[in-house]
Parts: sequence; structure tokens; C-alpha cells
Amino acid sequence: MCPSPRPPPRWRCMLPEELSLGTWRTAPRILQLDDREQTRSPRRRAPAAREALSSLRAEVFEQLDARGAVLLRGWRVRSAAEFGEMVAALGLPDLPDYFPAEPGREPLAPHPSAATVWPTNSLRRTGGYLSHEILPHTENYYALQQPRLVVFWCERQSLLGGETLLVDGNLALTSLRRRLRARLQRLAFTVRRRLTCRRLRRRHQVEFGALLEACGASGVHARLLRDEEAREARGAADRGVAELAFQKPGVVAAAPLLSTRRRACPALCLNCSEFGAAPRAALLQTLLERGMFAGARWAMHRLLWRLALRWPLVAWALRKLDEAPGWLRHPRAMFDLMSDDSLIARCTPTGTGEGRSSGERGSWVRGRTLGETLTEAEQEELARALGASAVAFHWHRGDVLLLDNARILHDGLPGLGFRSLRVALVGECVLPQSRSRLWPGFFDEQQHSERISIAFRMPHANDATRGPEPVHRTTRPPKFTNDTLA
Repeated sequence: MCPSPRPPPRWRCMLPEELSLGTWRTAPRILQLDDREQTRSPRRRAPAAREALSSLRAEVFEQLDARGAVLLRGWRVRSAAEFGEMVAALGLPDLPDYFPAEPGREPLAPHPSAATVWPTNSLRRTGGYLSHEILPHTENYYALQQPRLVVFWCERQSLLGGETLLVDGNLALTSLRRRLRARLQRLAFTVRRRLTCRRLRRRHQVEFGALLEACGASGVHARLLRDEEAREARGAADRGVAELAFQKPGVVAAAPLLSTRRRACPALCLNCSEFGAAPRAALLQTLLERGMFAGARWAMHRLLWRLALRWPLVAWALRKLDEAPGWLRHPRAMFDLMSDDSLIARCTPTGTGEGRSSGERGSWVRGRTLGETLTEAEQEELARALGASAVAFHWHRGDVLLLDNARILHDGLPGLGFRSLRVALVGECVLPQSRSRLWPGFFDEQQHSERISIAFRMPHANDATRGPEPVHRTTRPPKFTNDTLA
């Protein structure tokens, strides 16, 4: 007897019980696979899932253009290899590595026919944590290359919370006052990243001299910072810190993935870690006012957050508790991270001409970061707009979430219990202010001590060439109070 034909996946809206924040109107569309497909053996299920996703590629991209996010539910992805093969079915170029990569971000064992799979972070919790700081961000904001699509796979969900907060950057942008919106669309902000020379060699297999010459040819600003106590000591080169500076736009208007009828959708491009304490508190307050973290199950978290807001030592202790899994699983990597952080904190600019920018010896970029450019009041307005435009849903094991990184900002949420997400980065988000092509694959390892040529051009924005303007900041205390957590 012939088997019954396989029913195709179906599109549906997210149900209220599947949401922890927001409504179905702003939530991702779900591509649901019929339950009968879950009974297939992994050997038969994986190719069927790849074929189904490949055949629906146009529909998936159409929904990403419309909403910015798509959730694949019921597909029951069982392994990182199966996840990588599914992502490869989308037909977008893989991002096998990027520069500079943050600690805890190293690709898993690659597969020739699959996309590269990464941990969200192997050294600290990125969801299900105890801390109160929620920082939505554009993926790879501090790197020279941003992927167009960020794809998450839920290997294991938390007992409580641990959702991924999704913020519609276009909706948040349109809700801002016209003056602030126009300013964000006009400006390009300087992004600064520091990493030790030891990490350059350990993670990217690059010496600072080669990096400096490559940056001078590409337009990315770079300089060397040294520990004052170790300048004349043996091994001083190992105690240096490379500081990079490049520009990112405040607003990105990326072309649609597929649809030719839709126009480019302008959306925010930022990382909320640039915000001060008051704007971060305003973001959390907005989420609480919308009903997030309510009920008896969140009573312990709200108590800890009240204490953390009153005593910084408690906030520090919560961060250390969230790092405990990293110390248990990767003690050597955590020790290296602690040593690198200590060295970065001790280092100061040399002022001896050892830094170089765009081929000019001793020069350095004078542009300002987002946190240095926007006033505290503007940051608070932006934080509240992000909180008001956010949505979150409950993870199910085996879920696959596709995000348009040119539109959707995201961050893991607090909770309780171990949560494991894997991520794949595909496509490229081409930015008008930064067309960077500087990452480890472009370094010729045989010519690290010789001249390195990299085909790259980054036009300098006006803010990078003019002197810094005064930043008007307020010193008023955060509006977030312990009464909000009661």
C-alpha cells in the first residue's frame, strides 16, 4: 500500500498562550510542520525538512520582509549538524568567522555541506540568567561584518523565562520624536573594540603588526595600547592591547530579501550596552509596565533586582553567578578572559607614535560612540521605544527562529534553569558607512611580517573628521524605582 502524501507545512499566527509579551500582530509568523512528520526517523526526517524549507524559501523570505522574523515550529531539529544543513537550504552565503569575535564565540565543528553553527556564548549565560540588565542589540554590532540573517535553534529551553526578546527596529524608529529620528538617520557612530595581542594570536592567529598594516590599507583605525609597568619589561609585546575604531550607521535601510514590491525598510542599528544606567533601567521599567516578569514565579528575580539596584555589590554578584557555568565547563578560557580584561583595564594610550590610522603615524579617530553622542534623555526615549516595540515567545525544543538582522534587534531574557541555543549567521548586511572586508580569512598567514593588501574602502563620515562636540548630560537619578518591582 502506498504511503499517504506528505502534508506541506502551513503558515499560522502565534497563539496568545505561546506569547510572553506582545500580540500576534507583532509576533513572528509560524511555519508549522504537521505532527505526523515528527514520527519520521532522523535519517528520513532531516532530508525531508531540508527539501521542505528549500521549496518554501520564497515564502520564508517574503514573511521576513513583511515581519522581520519567522519561527519554524514542529520541525524537531535534533542536532547541530541537522540545524546547519537546514540553514544551508536557505541558499545564502555562510559566515564562517568574523573579526573581532567576542570571547565565548568560537564555531563548532564545521560540516562541508552545512552552515557554520555557533554557541550563543560558551562562557556566560545569554538567557535564563539572574541579572536585571536586558540589552537588545544588532548582531555583530562590534564586528566588522554583520550577517543579514541570524538563525537560532533551541536545543534546550529554560525551566522559567529564557525567551529571546525581539525588537522591531522599524517600529521603534517610527515611534521616536521627529527630531531624534532625523538625528539617528543622519549620524554614523564610532564603534570601539579592544582586544589583547594575546587574544589576537590565540583566537585569530594574527600579529598586531599585520593587523595594523591591514587597517591602514582598509581605513579602519587602529592603535596599540601598552601596560605602563611593562613597556620596558621582557615580553612587553604580549602585554599590549589592540584598539580598533570603525563606524556604524544609526539607521540601516536594507533592501528586501526577495520582494521587489516592498521598499527598503529603515530600522535602528545599535547595541544597548552603549546606554548608561538610567536608560537601561528605563528599558526594564517599560517591559515591567507591559506585564513582563509578573506573578509569583518571578518574585525571587524581582527581589534580587531590587537589591541589585540599591547595592552595586549585589549586581556584581549576580553577574558572577551568571558566569559560573563558564568556570565549570571552560576554566582555562575564563581565566584567560579575566586576565585579558585586567590587562585592558590597566592599559593606556602610548602617545609615542606606535598607533597608526589610515596610514598616518600617530593619528587616531576622533568620532564619538552612540553613548557619547546622545544625551541621557535621548537614550531614555530610545530605550522606552525599544521596550514598547518588543515581543517575546516561549521556546519549544527543536524550534528554529529566523531573524532579519537589518530590522530586528534581540537579546536573551532572564530566567531560571539551563538554556541552550545555537546560532548560524548567513548573508551579509551591507552598510553604507561601513563596507568592511577585514576578517581572518583575508589575512595571508605566510606574509604576516610583510606588506598585506586588502581590497577594502570605507568612506569617512563627517563626524570622524571634525572635532568632538560637547555632550550635554544630565545627572538626575534613574526613574526606575524599587516600587516598580513590588
